[in-house]
Amino acid sequence: MSRYCNICGETQHYVVMCEHCYSFLCYHHYPPEKHNCKHTRTKNTYQKAHYKKTRYYRKKKSNAKLLLIPLFLVMLIATYMLVDSNSVKTNSTFTLPEINIPFITQEEPTQEELIQYALDLINKDRNIHGQQNVTLSSVNSAQLHAEDMLKNSYYSHWDLNGYKAYMRYTLVGGKGAVAENIAYRYTIGGKINVEESIEKLQWEMMYNDGHANWGHRDNILDPMHNKVSIGIAYNKTHVYFVQNFENDYITWNTLNTNNIHQITLSGTASKYTIQDIMIFYDKATPLTTNQISQQQYQGSYSLGTFIASVVQPAPAGTYYIWNNNQIGIEADTWIQNGNSFQITFSLSQAVNRYGTGIYTIYLSTGSSTAESLTTHSIWVTD
Repeated sequence: MSRYCNICGETQHYVVMCEHCYSFLCYHHYPPEKHNCKHTRTKNTYQKAHYKKTRYYRKKKSNAKLLLIPLFLVMLIATYMLVDSNSVKTNSTFTLPEINIPFITQEEPTQEELIQYALDLINKDRNIHGQQNVTLSSVNSAQLHAEDMLKNSYYSHWDLNGYKAYMRYTLVGGKGAVAENIAYRYTIGGKINVEESIEKLQWEMMYNDGHANWGHRDNILDPMHNKVSIGIAYNKTHVYFVQNFENDYITWNTLNTNNIHQITLSGTASKYTIQDIMIFYDKATPLTTNQISQQQYQGSYSLGTFIASVVQPAPAGTYYIWNNNQIGIEADTWIQNGNSFQITFSLSQAVNRYGTGIYTIYLSTGSSTAESLTTHSIWVTD
């Protein structure tokens, strides 16, 4: 059952009871100064009134003792009548909330409702800043990472396998490009309010993100993003919130990376053409919770180490000249017809130099922003 705010009348699932005047209030009117609560009286006035009451009680102490016996009898009779009445009207009882849990949850929101609430907050911020809505992704990489952090009590863009966001995204079938935001909140004592936590974490990433060089905010407002995978995992004291924003513009015909000697990429990129293909490398190793709490795993994550470029075949009679430290991979096939493409190339040259590890393919657009359309990882083992 929802309650309404005694000040503005707005009906909400979550309201606050003021511990001083016992009014039901919405989140915006909860502070004492927002509803003219008697708690705003000065400290001296309160102490003075309390002193007068105490002195009067001491003065009438002897008379008060004489009233104890009949008062006890009256209370006993009233208690009996109340119990008898409640035995019939079982729905008339009312329990005050605990003081350290001001938010009263009448109904626990479902996971779907929490996801939708988070999506609405994201799109509200995007709309305010002139960006189009993002839709909910079917890729569950964000939820899996949120659940893993909650289960194993860590907080990082890296997981215990040493994998980063684009690796986890590939493992669960993501074929676009992904960029991750993570946030969490906890409480000591009482039960944490999940919806309130999601709202506060979204606000922090948007409007209090200077410590992260506004990277979370930029990710939320990136005009290239058209989808988002949302992860929310929580218990009584902790809430983990993960946003995996996606650039999902390619309708794939073939994305075959099983054979490093012939990588095949073909499909149609809505609104964009393929300008560059870059290869990045990571040597991921498993991490303990102690290792993952170290500073190097607590900040933002990189794309890995840039190791190679894939370029179109050189025109007949010409060839490319590469620096010694740079790997240039000349594609076997590079056909583009409007936004459609078919590209094949070998990764062998890069694997021969760097060995086992994770190789990630980035397809970049020919637009001025030159953002990625794919962050697809390939695991090369012995």
